[in-house]
Amino acid sequence: MKNILIQQGIKLALLGKEYKLERLDADEWADIDERAMSSVEQYLSDEIMFNIMEEESAKDLWEKLDKLCMGKNLTNKLYLKKQLNGLKMEEGCGLMEHMDTFNRMISDLLKLENVESDDEDRFLQLLNSLSGPYVHFVITLLFGKETQF
Repeated sequence: MKNILIQQGIKLALLGKEYKLERLDADEWADIDERAMSSVEQYLSDEIMFNIMEEESAKDLWEKLDKLCMGKNLTNKLYLKKQLNGLKMEEGCGLMEHMDTFNRMISDLLKLENVESDDEDRFLQLLNSLSGPYVHFVITLLFGKETQF
């Protein structure tokens, strides 16, 4: 959504009226703020709209959406981690499609504060999520590298 506001040249509205440029008068600022609110609202479901109807500025709207949808709390962290740990490649799903799902989940997790994930953890989670024709590949990666004498 931020990218859309950037393309429209109105992302400034998310910073709030106190951050408006000195060259903007009140009418220009009101127009930018209204366009930003309208742009965001057109992508929201009815359930979310009900919760943000009383917000009067794009900044307030954005902050409320952040609390509703990507709140940085323990419940969201646990939910996203559970989703990631339970991810399994669906039958008939292509590898790239599965990787997109996996990367989206990682991205959502990293957006939360104090969530750490190193490359090795992500790699192991990805391997664990693969199934079907990739099981042999996973076994080879896990056990086929080293030999003991």
